[in-house]
Amino acid sequence: MPSEQAAGVTILYHGHACFTIKDQDGFTVVVDPFDPQVGYKMPQWKADVVLVTHGHYDHANVGAVDCERAPLLEAKGETRAGPLVIRGVTVPHWASFGDKARGEVTAYRWEQGGVALCHLGDLAQLLTAEQTAALKPVDVLFVPVGGKYTVGPAEAVQVVEQLEPAIVVPMHYRTAYSKLTDIQTVGEFLKKVPESWEVRQEAGNFIFVGPQTLATLSSRPTVWVINP
Repeated sequence: MPSEQAAGVTILYHGHACFTIKDQDGFTVVVDPFDPQVGYKMPQWKADVVLVTHGHYDHANVGAVDCERAPLLEAKGETRAGPLVIRGVTVPHWASFGDKARGEVTAYRWEQGGVALCHLGDLAQLLTAEQTAALKPVDVLFVPVGGKYTVGPAEAVQVVEQLEPAIVVPMHYRTAYSKLTDIQTVGEFLKKVPESWEVRQEAGNFIFVGPQTLATLSSRPTVWVINP
């Protein structure tokens, strides 16, 4: 693991749409903790703040996280949590009229360890100009790519083009562990990625991103696949 003294954030991928993000001061954010039904191994989550994009079982298992602060559940507007200012922006969880009952989710943007992060939850449509403006600028974008319940591979590429992040971390896709068998794999997303974008395949389940990382990227965006 990187030194705690290094500026930046360690991003740990637990699978599905769940991440732990910890900065050089130890402040820790957990986003979208899942229920055991999702299929991934249950972590021992400990956080200073928990962000929940929407209340579905595969994103809102807040009881499994050791956190003294009340979780932010679909929190809209700006909220201060410790040293962070977290912005919540409402985006659709439905792509067609027949799916409109799914409602909305909250995408979150915040800055931590000198890095601007954005988690799109179960975004299921392209962003509007207003939503895009509210979420930019972005250094690290967590974008769903599996389709059916979210944007699919081709649309995910378009969302990346809208937000213009430095680093793209795909999420919400099918793996050997996932019990959601009706969504696509990350490989389907990578087939849609333009040739000009670098793709990094991480051997482990975490990465470290800091200002130095961002300054030395060979392509913007760079797609960084983290193994859950």
